[in-house]
Amino acid sequence: MPPERFIAAAPPVLAQGPALLFFLFIVLVLAAIVYGYYAAMKRQDALGKVALELGFEFHPARDQTKIGGRFDRINLLQEGHDRYTENHLVGRIENYSVVACDYHYAVGSGKNRSDHYYGVVFVEIPMQMPEVRIRQEHIFDKIAAAVGFEDIDFESAEFSKRYYVAAADRKFAYDLIHARAIEYLLEHPDYCWEFESSTIAMYQSGRFKPEQIRPAIETAVGFIRLVPEFVWQERGTSTREDRHVT
Repeated sequence: MPPERFIAAAPPVLAQGPALLFFLFIVLVLAAIVYGYYAAMKRQDALGKVALELGFEFHPARDQTKIGGRFDRINLLQEGHDRYTENHLVGRIENYSVVACDYHYAVGSGKNRSDHYYGVVFVEIPMQMPEVRIRQEHIFDKIAAAVGFEDIDFESAEFSKRYYVAAADRKFAYDLIHARAIEYLLEHPDYCWEFESSTIAMYQSGRFKPEQIRPAIETAVGFIRLVPEFVWQERGTSTREDRHVT
């Protein structure tokens, strides 16, 4: 049999191979979309239950205005583009206004786009604070230190090795990050912190799991309890009694 006759007589299933693969690809994409949708709905349901347990309100809708502009000075909220928060748990603890939510921003575009997700707790306190940022130290910080751009060091060698601290007012940073606060931060190494104006932002890379929300909020409020009284007297805008109303 001539070769061309053999090719012409090839089984139909082989000729349909590319179409079949394309169909399977579409099915897998649709399945992934459906799975992602139901997983997101399941998570929202769990977050709503956590909000109810805390006595908070739950607002799942996406917000691209930095939560009404309340936290527009926080550096994390200046990163990249396509910024938004969603799945907001909103309430009060110890008379402090608290918001826990998901945060997203993107870097690059097209094939070079990368999306970044965070779990964030915002706490508004009656104090005017100069900017302080606390995060885990990485290799680029060591390179910067080698050319003279050093972060603030503390008496704790372990803390100074693990954390990068930048502050607009070094005295305030030392007042805020005292020995007990250093121990507390070392006990909760998964979080980065920003202090700016009357806002504390504590965040981790990756969205919070529902069961992480309460511990995260408690961690943020727990740090506030460690702020020395003399700092409140110097920079606070309320009495001690007002701060601890529940």
